[in-house]
Amino acid sequence: MTFKTVTTIELKDINGIEFECGTCHTKVAYSIDKFSQPLMMCNVCQPNKHFFVHNGQDVIDLMKMVKTINRFSNADMGGLIMRFDITSPSASREGV
Repeated sequence: MTFKTVTTIELKDINGIEFECGTCHTKVAYSIDKFSQPLMMCNVCQPNKHFFVHNGQDVIDLMKMVKTINRFSNADMGGLIMRFDITSPSASREGV
């Protein structure tokens, strides 16, 4: 038998955004409503390697995404509730 865990979230459920260095796994988290700039580089292991280009398209798109999340989190949707289906670890997969 196969079990599927389905998790849905509303945008207002998103509290923060976290960045993790793929090399040393240092994490930096920001409150979603106070987010102003993505982590540009890891100051722990690779201070000269940039994750994003300053004012590059990725930074612009990330800033738009956070702004959109904030806008829809607080919007009156006229009774509509919008949710996103996210992948969550399956208990059976974790137990193997």
